[in-house]
Amino acid sequence: MIPHPPKKKTAAPFPTREQVIEFLKENPDAGRRQIARAFNITGDERIQLKILLKQMDRDGQIEGGLSRTEPLAAVAVIQVRSLTLDGEPIAEPVGWSRNEPPPKIFIADNGKIGAVGLGDRLLAKLEREGRDYLAFPIRRLTFSPQTVVGVFEKTPTGGFIKPADKRDREEYRVARADVGDARSGELVKAELIPQRGTGEKRVQITERLGIFGEPRTFSLAAIAAADIPLDQPEDAQKEALKAATDQVDTYKGEVDKYAQEVATAKQAMSEHEEKVRADSADTIAQLNARIAAGERIANLTIGDFDPKVFPLPEAYVNEIITAYREGHTNYPQANGMDVLRAEVARFIGRKQGLTYDK
Repeated sequence: MIPHPPKKKTAAPFPTREQVIEFLKENPDAGRRQIARAFNITGDERIQLKILLKQMDRDGQIEGGLSRTEPLAAVAVIQVRSLTLDGEPIAEPVGWSRNEPPPKIFIADNGKIGAVGLGDRLLAKLEREGRDYLAFPIRRLTFSPQTVVGVFEKTPTGGFIKPADKRDREEYRVARADVGDARSGELVKAELIPQRGTGEKRVQITERLGIFGEPRTFSLAAIAAADIPLDQPEDAQKEALKAATDQVDTYKGEVDKYAQEVATAKQAMSEHEEKVRADSADTIAQLNARIAAGERIANLTIGDFDPKVFPLPEAYVNEIITAYREGHTNYPQANGMDVLRAEVARFIGRKQGLTYDK
């Protein structure tokens, strides 16, 4: 038999906006990559598609944009979890903990690491494509769960490390002999020491990374929390460090802005309180001076009225004196005195026509 030459794919016409909208209605989680596949878009037409989708997003024709999830870091550690029918590797971000399925990460062949297989871990640059991502590998990683990065706290017997990765709730003990020159409050890197039967996790500090809270240690902590190893080639580490630093700078800028707003509000409140206090003091001083000069003024700035201005009724004074003489100087019963309750009931009945038991 004479083999038939493979059929060439006929170039499909470039999709209209209406066709893209219909496709997204049926495939709401699709990104640019899936749209390109659906309409057989290749080569330079991909750029044309990217421009079209941005215009549609800007014009509000794509509800919520092509993505509705929080983006991943620009540089991250990913792991190949599955293959497409064509054998194309699909990865996921390492340490995914959100309450939703992880995005698919397709791996671009940029010639840096060779063939990629199931289970491989990669440090890669990520480019967003809708909800999914396209990864450009930086290097292949050898995963070592024996390393801990965290904040060291010193104790008389050595110390302990609180991991920078908040998902790790362990507390790692450091014996005095394994502390080295590390100081309390420093970000350190440590290696797990195998233990049998003790149940505790003991580590040995191998590297001091700096005082926790400094810009560089913020970045290193972010890298560690993303499972990016620190012992990688200098160029790859710089790339990862830059991406993490950019993210930390963004967060830090937002925190600084909020702190400045709070400080401004506190200052304004403090100045207002000071002004009110000063105005009140001036007003009361002026009022007292006018009263001392003989002016008849009802001072309503305090809750205790001057009896010279508001004298008590004589019958009220007489009843108070009688109550004291008869020994009514203690607290009454919780629900009120019977005679008072009966009088209040009669008063309400007389004034409002309502009947109440005492």
